Amino acid sequence: MARLCDQEIRRCRDDGYASPRFLLNDAPVGRMQQALNTLICQNPGARLEQLASAPIDGQNDDGVPGSRDFFELAEHTNMVGMVAQVIGPDVVLWGRRVLYKPASEGYETPRHQDGH
Repeated sequence: MARLCDQEIRRCRDDGYASPRFLLNDAPVGRMQQALNTLICQNPGARLEQLASAPIDGQNDDGVPGSRDFFELAEHTNMVGMVAQVIGPDVVLWGRRVLYKPASEGYETPRHQDGH
């Protein structure tokens, strides 16, 4: 299982993010690329906030047909393990959202922090 080093954990706690050296292999990355391409093709006029429920398989409350592939990435053993190193073993998926913004479309969103 992938693990964060002490420096990555410290950076996450101090700065709010880490850039682990862990890389997914081609299989899950390929599934995500295909799921994103399908999501975009099936929802050409969807606003970004409508893509929030994309990890829900099938039609969801936002009118967007989603894919469980997005949720499966969040459940990836290595991903959950690295998150647990920082916040502990009680990991909950919250605020699932696919962030997709084509270049030169929509509003510019400078780096920011959402949530409480």
